[in-house]
Amino acid sequence: MAYGIINSEKFGTGSFIGDMQKSGIINAPIDEQARFTGGRAGCPIVEKLIKERSPEVMLDRYIGINTWYKFINQEILKECNPSLYDEFTKQIDRIEPVPSDGYEQQSVPKNYVEAMAPINAIYGFSLPRMLIIQMEYDGKNQSDMQPRLFAGLQIIEDFAKISKTPMELMARVAEGFVGCGVDEPLILKQILSQGWMDEHGAQTMFKEAEGSIKEFAPILWDYYSHLSDDERTEQGLFVKDN
Repeated sequence: MAYGIINSEKFGTGSFIGDMQKSGIINAPIDEQARFTGGRAGCPIVEKLIKERSPEVMLDRYIGINTWYKFINQEILKECNPSLYDEFTKQIDRIEPVPSDGYEQQSVPKNYVEAMAPINAIYGFSLPRMLIIQMEYDGKNQSDMQPRLFAGLQIIEDFAKISKTPMELMARVAEGFVGCGVDEPLILKQILSQGWMDEHGAQTMFKEAEGSIKEFAPILWDYYSHLSDDERTEQGLFVKDN
């Protein structure tokens, strides 16, 4: 039995727990579970990543992304700032063409090249990943994980109350996590990554993210603006052609 969600309205929604139980996917082979949760996480290259990193690794990764994306928008944004929640969860019409090698036909819905799921927008992509890094930072002291998680969620909640756009929220939260001690390269790679650009080619959105970091994340911007192109490449950041 195939459990995929291709062409489904639930691609990139982050919704998976109840759906896994209803569909029976929770009892399916691990690779099918990874495909299912990868679709909900909006991943356009599920097959490639399952092959390269293993279904077990990707299932764990997708569950984390889905869990925290859903928690951020449902438990924080919807409660603290409904208008920001509406913007954060809105599907986006693509401006630039999607790179032909940035997605797999079997891993995305039919409208993928016309519309971007909000979980794939830079802010939807980066926020759950930044929170995971904030929570797991240094990976040495497990007893420190829960306090770091609570601190991260509090940062998101505080800035959700005052941010007017998802990009502003992303930048403010990024600065907040740097203030908690997370290294700038780890945060920047979740926002301005070469990997994200390889998949989406959305240079207009990338420029908006840069502008938001410049305006709302001065420490992060100071670090980023002093990097050479070679240093940005080494750190996995996108470098625009001259």
